[in-house]
Amino acid sequence: MPQKKRVRKSREDRISEIIAAATKIFIEEGYSELTLRRIAKDIGVRLSTIQYYFDSKKSLLITMLKDKISSYNSKLSDFKSNEHKPEKQLSNYTRYLIVDNTDRETCAFFTQLWAIGFQDEDNLALLSHAYEVHTENLAQMIQDIFPERDKLDSLQRATIMSSMIEGAIIHVGYGLPVRPEFEGLSERLHKEVMRIALQD
Repeated sequence: MPQKKRVRKSREDRISEIIAAATKIFIEEGYSELTLRRIAKDIGVRLSTIQYYFDSKKSLLITMLKDKISSYNSKLSDFKSNEHKPEKQLSNYTRYLIVDNTDRETCAFFTQLWAIGFQDEDNLALLSHAYEVHTENLAQMIQDIFPERDKLDSLQRATIMSSMIEGAIIHVGYGLPVRPEFEGLSERLHKEVMRIALQD
């Protein structure tokens, strides 16, 4: 029986495959199970193939996080291109972030990231970078609405908004029991977040 010809993937496709496999392990089984050897096994390649692209677990995690940040930046660009009014852009994006709290992958990814965030300085730097990008995006959206507003003020408002949205995961995140008293909570959270952005 003739051997099946192996298809050589492009660098971009191979990295995407590795990141997808790594993210799946990370969110379903945790950081401790995320190893280069495990990824190689899951996608059916040699360990050396994974090591060609990622020399360590740390470099892999950095790329995973960059990939996640890129997906949020892409979503933000979509909101900006589909809506011309800055206030509406911010409203739509914050609403998206609130709904995203209930997404399985989002909850699992970021809770794992928080869990490892304080294990060492490198992990803490990763966590800090992710939220720095996030709050700066929100701050810039506030500045687009109020160009005359002090940038530090916008950044502090964005930080409070981010804290409120992220903190809601512990109450309405994926897999948590649906509590009747929380009906309408997401809409109220959206109003409060927007109030912080828009109030004088």
